[in-house]
Amino acid sequence: MKRSLAALALGSALALSACGGGQTRVDIFSGPRLDEDAEALRNLSRKLAGLAPKGANVAIGVVEGGIVGVDLAGGEPWNFEHALDSRPVVIGTVVVGMGDGELFALDARTGTQLWARRASGSLRGAGDDGHTTVVSLSSKGENATTILVVAHDGRVIRQLEAQPVVGTPAIVGPFAFFPWQPKQLTVYDITSGDEVARLELPAPASSAFTLGGAVFVGESSLHRFDDLAEKRFVSVTAPSRTLPGSPAWHRSGAQPLPVHADARDMIRLFARPTASGPLAIEGRTLVGTYLQLAFGLDAETGETQWIRTMPSELLGGAAYPGGTALCDASGTITFVDAFTGNATGSASLGHKVSSCVVQVDDFARARTPRETSLAQELTAALTLGNGELLPMQRELLRELQDRRDEDFTKTLIDVASSARTPRALVGEVRAALAARRTGTRHMLEALSRHYDFLQGEDPPPLGPLAEALAKLGELSAAPLLAEHLLDPANASAEIEKVALALVYLATERELPQLETFFALHRATADDDALVGAVAHVARAIVAVAGDEGRAFVAKGVSDPTTHPAVRAYITEWLDSAPQASTSP
Repeated sequence: MKRSLAALALGSALALSACGGGQTRVDIFSGPRLDEDAEALRNLSRKLAGLAPKGANVAIGVVEGGIVGVDLAGGEPWNFEHALDSRPVVIGTVVVGMGDGELFALDARTGTQLWARRASGSLRGAGDDGHTTVVSLSSKGENATTILVVAHDGRVIRQLEAQPVVGTPAIVGPFAFFPWQPKQLTVYDITSGDEVARLELPAPASSAFTLGGAVFVGESSLHRFDDLAEKRFVSVTAPSRTLPGSPAWHRSGAQPLPVHADARDMIRLFARPTASGPLAIEGRTLVGTYLQLAFGLDAETGETQWIRTMPSELLGGAAYPGGTALCDASGTITFVDAFTGNATGSASLGHKVSSCVVQVDDFARARTPRETSLAQELTAALTLGNGELLPMQRELLRELQDRRDEDFTKTLIDVASSARTPRALVGEVRAALAARRTGTRHMLEALSRHYDFLQGEDPPPLGPLAEALAKLGELSAAPLLAEHLLDPANASAEIEKVALALVYLATERELPQLETFFALHRATADDDALVGAVAHVARAIVAVAGDEGRAFVAKGVSDPTTHPAVRAYITEWLDSAPQASTSP
């Protein structure tokens, strides 16, 4: 592909001059690379120090017929009516949008239009330094670019046509940063029209942006320009943990974003890179979103730190020091503490939105003590009935299984007991509880609970509890299990598991209840689970009472009223002369 840049007259050279535009060199993306001059790079880095201003702390949303916005530091929401062909962007102190062949810029805090001009193509991205905006548009197909450099008063400083795909640019003072093709970064002096530096990066880089006074470039990984100027190709990336939907930290800056939010907006990662010192993720915490769920991740291990359920789907957000501003479909922006998951405040766009863009730079909120435990948060997340959440709920369940703290056993019990737990998840939760080997105290507390319709008391997950306690050899569970054996509210499938556990846990104390159950059900067992339960109880009676128990069971089997399936099952077992079992 030809790598060249040509000045494009705005109709004519005279018209360009009248708009404030200047002539441009034609070899910005060709010719020798300038990154060999280490001293020139260091000089450029020194010139940039202190030039990058702080951006506005704002959120905008797309609504039918235009854009709504709000200053997160306070103020009334604003709205601006305009057709949109792609999603508008917030950069620096402006909002840039495009629709019906018109490119426009608004004051991000008030929504006041700064300028508008005719343009073709699609909006890829933009950069702004508080005085000047640089815009990258697709041109003449997806593999070409139009670059506009426009002052806030509407004067066009430069208009350039480029053959390579130029992604989202940044600008600091007279210097524009153009990421392109796919690992190149060109620094361009908009005043002189000269290339100042060109670097080849070790990974694809489609976006450049300023944050916290520093310049960053990258995509899946980020570099800071002061490191690049010193030939330190240090990068920072999100942790390698695989999550459902493969959430990304940054989307490609070379592709226009759809007007309305898509799955990649709702499944995202948010983090803030450090603007000084060693490059890292600030606070060592990322915030992820998955539809209605927000969660904190350790930046090094990827382990979940907290989970927050939101009232509606999350469409966008941005990280600030110590927190993340998350925007949902209702138009509410919630400020979430990155370390605890607490909501520390909110703002509103005043409308439901179909997509949302948030920018925060020097924004801050006070830290607050954690309000809920991770175990409680997991319970809330796993009992949300939205079927689209199931992949993430399964991932959280897998992580829950790896945590040995007793409180997480209670989480499994609560989720397995809840009528709100998605049906598709119930079997997996019960299996995880049955495999649990910690949290005996919580298991016994759950067994002490019985179903009570009038009081709204849910039945405990008897089967998994019985299996876990039998594997643990927890003899103190036997009286509680025996009580459930005779509770008519319990399903026969659960009773079968309870009966099997009592084969290994029952003592002489439970013998009367075992004999009562056998006498009541040997003739009336009407399904396979109940037949199995009667047979297991027979084994338990023999295990506890020995020869006397065997005689009791044999007498019952010989009674002509005993159900044929029960008789066949127990007779075969008795004929094999089983010995009393001592372990499950």
